[in-house]
Amino acid sequence: MDLSNKLCVVSGASSGFRKEIVRAFARQGAYTLMLCRNKQHVLQAMQGIPVTTDFKLSLLT
Repeated sequence: MDLSNKLCVVSGASSGFRKEIVRAFARQGAYTLMLCRNKQHVLQAMQGIPVTTDFKLSLLT
């Protein structure tokens, strides 16, 4: 499925199946917003997410 130019919001995205959902959305080209309570956990989770030239990964604090 092509998710280019789509916004996906995933809560609890720093671990488990939701982290995998974020990865899948990113692979499909979606802009993905990860909602997490713990900054350290989300920073670790961001390490494993594929980044393409059209995909920018940012952390809002």
